Amino acid sequence: MERTTFTTKKIFLIGLVVYVITAIFSLGDHHHDEHFQILEFAALKLGLAFENDLAWEYHFQMRPALQPAMVVVLYRFLALFGLANPFFVAFLLRLISAIMSLWVIKLLVDLYQKEFKHDTVRLWFVVMSIFIWISLYNNVRFSSENWSGNLFMLGFVWLMQEKKPKLRTYLIGGALFGLAFVIRYQVALMVLGFGLWLLIRRKDPFGKLVLMALGFLGMFGLGVLIDRWFYGDWVLTTWNYLKWNILADRVSTFGIEPWYYYITQTIVDAVPPFSLIYVVSFLWMIIKRPMSAITWTILPFMVVHFIIGHKETRFMFPLLAFMPVVMSYFLDWVLDRYGADFFSRNKIAYWFKKLFWVTNVVMVIIVMFRPANNTIWREFAFYKAIKKPATVYYDKTSPFGEGLAYKFYMRPNVEVFPYEIMDTILPEPNRQVFIGTTDLKMVDKYLPHSKLIYRSYPEWMTRFNVNGWVDRTTLYYVLELKDE
Repeated sequence: MERTTFTTKKIFLIGLVVYVITAIFSLGDHHHDEHFQILEFAALKLGLAFENDLAWEYHFQMRPALQPAMVVVLYRFLALFGLANPFFVAFLLRLISAIMSLWVIKLLVDLYQKEFKHDTVRLWFVVMSIFIWISLYNNVRFSSENWSGNLFMLGFVWLMQEKKPKLRTYLIGGALFGLAFVIRYQVALMVLGFGLWLLIRRKDPFGKLVLMALGFLGMFGLGVLIDRWFYGDWVLTTWNYLKWNILADRVSTFGIEPWYYYITQTIVDAVPPFSLIYVVSFLWMIIKRPMSAITWTILPFMVVHFIIGHKETRFMFPLLAFMPVVMSYFLDWVLDRYGADFFSRNKIAYWFKKLFWVTNVVMVIIVMFRPANNTIWREFAFYKAIKKPATVYYDKTSPFGEGLAYKFYMRPNVEVFPYEIMDTILPEPNRQVFIGTTDLKMVDKYLPHSKLIYRSYPEWMTRFNVNGWVDRTTLYYVLELKDE
């Protein structure tokens, strides 16, 4: 047991290094909501954006302001030391998210590792908890999916680790559930399922669950106060979200998918055929362990999401922390049924295991060093290059984003125009002038009088035009016009 504990500590130390590296390089957002519902909302309060710059959800007052408030506090604190660089702020948010995720993983490992009969599964459980590439990618995100999932898991572990929890345990657990709900309302389905398990299966006293509900309501009230600060008047964002996205079915305007979308899309997105293990494990958990706390927690969440027409795989991300637990239960069952030497005796299982881990290592390396959104390098190039008031001209696509702009990452006093309004772009006195274009003729015309500050891919990569990928790729260039 001591050897296993020591091994676990070493795995977590390696995990800490991997998570810090990933937090450094995983710039940008996985989905636009991660940016426009959090960082751009914060930009409004920081004076970096105006109301007209924000997404439609702001005007319908249907998004919670807790995460934007966290960004504002961090940004203003760093500003006291002259460190209010938006890219540094975003990095710290990813780093905090990564550390929080590792903490949750540690608590789940302590809670569940002893549940598994086989030493191999116990070891795999630790490794999977930290290094499954999908979880690593999500665990550094300052997204509502990641933070709501982690806060829920904290409350879940808090109430599961004691056979007879104290009164304060229920209050703190409820408060953690409340924070998770304030960040992402869909987590209420997980809270409901787990609450019913506590009442019906574990038979916790109803009065103690009322105390948990009071902790939940306390954090809900805090969320209302923060929303009041953000929107400027009393508003119930929870009701507005339900009213517009669910009752008015506005969410369906973003696309309708069949009920089985999460099954098929997970298999496709999570690298088949190895992604089958994720789907099979969850189905096995629901069928074979229907009375477990995990099953009662995940089932309402999954069923409602399967019913709702608009689906995105990220909507399942709050469940990712459960995935290594579920997979380990499944693998423990496999070894029980087919023998502890199953993966060495069965050639297909042996090679599936080997290739699964090799593929996962490759994906981990990619996730560690690849930005979540490649266009963020363009924003970074502008932020470094702009030293004074600037004018930016562009052709088909604004370098600061189509439609809504990434104002959080923009320098102040920047004007952006389509360059069709001018026949010739000239330097301006006391202003920097930039040209953003995908037109190589424009590049050839202005490059002799400009400095290239950004291109979609470095020049050395375009020399390896394997299968003509460069010819099929639209490259974006940003030039700074020289004041000659």
